[in-house]
Amino acid sequence: FPQLKAKYIDTGKVYYVTRLFPLFPLDGQAYKLDLCVPPEHFFQAVDLLFRNQAQWDSAEYQGVDANAGLHKMARIMGMSDAQADACMNATTYNDHINKVAEDGNTRYNIQGTPTFAIDFKKTNFQNNSWDEVQKALDAALAAKGVK
Repeated sequence: FPQLKAKYIDTGKVYYVTRLFPLFPLDGQAYKLDLCVPPEHFFQAVDLLFRNQAQWDSAEYQGVDANAGLHKMARIMGMSDAQADACMNATTYNDHINKVAEDGNTRYNIQGTPTFAIDFKKTNFQNNSWDEVQKALDAALAAKGVK
């Protein structure tokens, strides 16, 4: 992401939209934590959860205590355990999370993450490598006459 941001987003060549896509019920709880931090800390919270997924994601990492892991992440984000519980159990964001998931399935038939769409077209990368992403972005920009 830092390379993408520096080369494409910060230069105004690419408008970047991230939508967190829940694959498992637990993902909704993690996403809610991202939404419960102040907006200026949203991307830091997302980054924290992704970088530490093995500590809380019991759907993908066997033997992980999801509750303890998510509470640990919430404390790092500045929440108390009570605030984290209130956030993860709140229904405030359920409609939004479900709408994002439905939209992703309808538009792009998302089967996993990360999934990339360039110019509203699902783009499949064999290895999800920076080189693949860069080539696809450069080709899309060239097709629009942007260097």
